[in-house]
Amino acid sequence: MDLVKNKKLRWYKAIVYAFSVVFITLVSGGYAYASGIQDSILVTGTKKLASDALVAVQVIAAPIGLLLFGWFKFQEMAAGDEGGEQTKYKKLQRVVVIAVVVIELIGTLAGTLGGYYGIKFS
Repeated sequence: MDLVKNKKLRWYKAIVYAFSVVFITLVSGGYAYASGIQDSILVTGTKKLASDALVAVQVIAAPIGLLLFGWFKFQEMAAGDEGGEQTKYKKLQRVVVIAVVVIELIGTLAGTLGGYYGIKFS
């Protein structure tokens, strides 16, 4: 039991230390004004990176979701009437469908909101 307690204490100390470092860095840091950063390489590169990453995630999510759904359907059919196996695979199928829908929804919302702020995600 002491091992678990020591492990939790170490995690707690690490988290407190990390938050302390971040807080001190933010508080003691100088002010940064973004007057000439709008057309810099960092901003345009970050916009392009976000655009490419969003499109890639949306394009990859559907086929992978379809493959996972098909695999779990195959496993469900192969399981037969073994206790609980079919139920497990049906739940996994639902999780895959929900995950793909959520990924596509987040991508669509990010693209729409990005369009309002001048960031093209396509």
